[in-house]
Amino acid sequence: MSPLRTASGGAVFVDLINATPSSVSAQGLPVLWVHGQLNDARGLLGPARRVAEARSTPWAAVDLPGHGAASSAPCDDAEVLARVIVEALDVLQWPQAAVVGHSLGGWALQDAMLDVAGGERIVHGVLVGCPNDLSESARAEFRGFADLIDADGFPEPVVGIALQRWYGHRSGHIPEALRDTVRTQLHANNRRAAAQVFRATAARRPTLPRLAGLKGRLTVVVGGEDVIVEVSEAAAVADAAGAPLHVIAGASHFPFVDTPDLFHDLIVGTLGARRTG
Repeated sequence: MSPLRTASGGAVFVDLINATPSSVSAQGLPVLWVHGQLNDARGLLGPARRVAEARSTPWAAVDLPGHGAASSAPCDDAEVLARVIVEALDVLQWPQAAVVGHSLGGWALQDAMLDVAGGERIVHGVLVGCPNDLSESARAEFRGFADLIDADGFPEPVVGIALQRWYGHRSGHIPEALRDTVRTQLHANNRRAAAQVFRATAARRPTLPRLAGLKGRLTVVVGGEDVIVEVSEAAAVADAAGAPLHVIAGASHFPFVDTPDLFHDLIVGTLGARRTG
């Protein structure tokens, strides 16, 4: 599957058979999927295809700059990350779409809907494991992890620390599907740029009051066992946006990995047969 390219360095993986502009007009609303930090579009292809098959609608998944097949270094500019999402709709020639954003991808999605020209084309956004604000202790942890990534020598145990702390389940379970993508993003060639993204995340200021402008356009999803985004943090986003909150019991930061059937049913139920126009 060869990706399409966006102007700001993103890479878009798409079902080219079903995602032509004419099919988008005839079918339900297409769905763009956006991954989180230290991951890439590969981790979303499975759930994306499954939802598309259930809804008989087109789908695509984008690699943000510095991730997967994207052509640029990791980016700590929130505006650029948000712009890539709208640019993906441009290269796909989709007049409207729903977007599912996981973690960092959810933050970029919020910014795209609020601040980027063309963001109104995102008819509905689903935020998965995505806060809008961070506690001071969480900010300190992000900064500490960035320093760990940036350390000379970059010991292999850092990969294990990343997997366990940031992408594990409270039970200690680490989904096998995440190991390769995390190792790739923490490779010596990428690690300092990745550290910049973690520092930028730690410095990010909340936009909760502005989310009221997206009322009726957002759904918030969080794993009940998420070690990165607490249920209370996701609830604050839902409250600010007047959006429904769905807590998936037994799921970690990756509900589409831990509880794939529950996650699938939730996304299909949320998006339903939403149509363009």
